[in-house]
Parts: sequence; structure tokens; C-alpha cells
Amino acid sequence: MSEYYKLPQEALNIITSLASLEYEQVAFYKRLAQQSNYLGYLRAEKYFMQESIEESQHFDKWLNYVNGRGNDFTIPESPKQDDSHQNLFELIEAALEKEVEVSKYYAKMAVKLFEIDQLAYQETLDFLKIQNEAVAIYTDYCATLEGITEKGDFLTAEHSLFKRNN
Repeated sequence: MSEYYKLPQEALNIITSLASLEYEQVAFYKRLAQQSNYLGYLRAEKYFMQESIEESQHFDKWLNYVNGRGNDFTIPESPKQDDSHQNLFELIEAALEKEVEVSKYYAKMAVKLFEIDQLAYQETLDFLKIQNEAVAIYTDYCATLEGITEKGDFLTAEHSLFKRNN
């Protein structure tokens, strides 16, 4: 492969950090799914498992991109997930916080990639759009759940939130 098509090391480092973040989200959403099941939110469990699958696909997309550019890629270790949430609102709020954190990081890395590698920059913009959509969805979900305190009300809200997504 042409050395001109390979990612510069600085761009590879940035993309590796983004891919690692996607990989981290796989474990994060699986953990939310486990907690949802434990708390009795089975629709939320299914939803978060699907989120985990999508994050895995995002990681794979970065992996394929790096490999396609002729670079080598090391698969990161999956971080331990040890947080605990008490209800559906806390689960959704954790997802919102994670997506905001990831969105900010993607935006910061996109700015850096703009100067380094335009192809990688364009790839990053696709992911940033996905992140922004996730933030909007979880913001809406939090607004729906805010103020609910009773388990029965959470279960009703869960049915409403996730009926189209499962």
C-alpha cells in the first residue's frame, strides 16, 4: 500500500483513541442492560443490548478504516464496568452523560484531524453526527422520566419509550 494513503501516526493515535472509546461503550451499554434486567426493566435491557451491538459496529468501522488505510491496529482492553443505578431515570441519565462525554471528545478530535488528515476528518464527522443524535434522544428520554419516583410509573414510561425501538 502506498505510504501516502497510510494514516500519519498522529492521526492513527487519534483514531485509536476514538475506536477505544467505542469499544468502551460496548461494555458500558452491556452493563446498563444487565442493570436494567436486574431492576426489572426488560425493554430497557433489550434497548441497551442493541446499543451495545451498535457501538461494536462503530468500533468495527474504525478497525476496518484503519486496516483499509494500511495501518496496524491494536484492539484495546475492555474496561471494567462497576457503576450501579437505582432506577430507569438513572440508567438513561448515565447513557446521556456517556454520550455527551463521547460527543465532546469526538468534536475535539475532529478539530485535530482536520489539520492532519482530511479523509480521517470526514470519517469522524459521520461519527459525530451519530453522537449528536444519541445526545438528543437521551435528553428527550431524561425529560420524559424526570420527576418519576414510583416503579410502576417507570415501567409505564419504559413501555412508551422503548416500544418502537425493540
